Amino acid sequence: MKNESWDVRMDGDMVIAGLSERTRETYLRAARQLANFHRRADPGTLEEHQVKDYLLWLRTEKRAVPGTLRIAFNGIRFFYRHACPRDWITLLKFRIPKETKLPAVLTVDEVQRIMNAIVLPRFRAYFWTVYSCGLRQNEALALQTGDIDSQRMRIHIHRGKGAKDRLVPLPASTLDVLREYWRTHRHAKLLFPKTNVKGVVTSSVQQTMSESTVQGALRRVVVELKFTRNISVHCLRHSYATHLLEAGVNLRVLQQYLGHSSLKTTSRYLHLTNHGQEEAVRKINGVMQID
Repeated sequence: MKNESWDVRMDGDMVIAGLSERTRETYLRAARQLANFHRRADPGTLEEHQVKDYLLWLRTEKRAVPGTLRIAFNGIRFFYRHACPRDWITLLKFRIPKETKLPAVLTVDEVQRIMNAIVLPRFRAYFWTVYSCGLRQNEALALQTGDIDSQRMRIHIHRGKGAKDRLVPLPASTLDVLREYWRTHRHAKLLFPKTNVKGVVTSSVQQTMSESTVQGALRRVVVELKFTRNISVHCLRHSYATHLLEAGVNLRVLQQYLGHSSLKTTSRYLHLTNHGQEEAVRKINGVMQID
């Protein structure tokens, strides 16, 4: 429609492209920040040199990390490819350096310390589910009662990254924790429903706990335990992968549990584990001797 605002038009294009709600939000934010940088209401009014100036500012002055730079560029590129088509060489030439940073991982003892420090049942159940099943933050928040298969002891992830379904093992301890927490609210559908200001779940609520709620809860525990590393909810998923590799779980099996499209993505956890390295060090010391 003629009177559609640029963001409504862009969001519609992203829906058609099958992008997730979270991705759509980040891309819209990226295009909006570009427009705000040049004090414009609509990024469609900008010229190529202005887009180039903004990308240069992100890289050279703001010194955005590769992950932030990638999100900003992908959102801007989507806008000028779909919502407001432009045949600009800048969008073809811009390159983002690859990140080689390894994810932060907790020890088994540190995971237990976090769980023991959590007081509220909803957060204890949520974080233990994230860790013990290797779930992404939003996958765990979106869990529903029908996703839990207590007969086969597995969880059916219907709302995974890239709209891909997968099955993950359900540890007996996790089933017990989920059942205990569910009895406190008995919501017909949601496992982690949103609570009111008094911390109570009402039967009519249709929303899950928010990302900011669980992130804030973990942040408070990390501060309380005086951990110095930057520990996020996703760190629990990284820890799950590393701990399973250390326990001898096959890499390809782990790839299926994590829902990775590429084995290369899963392989990065090999750099975080000491599994097998002790024997290798022993053999190296046996070979590398000098008379």
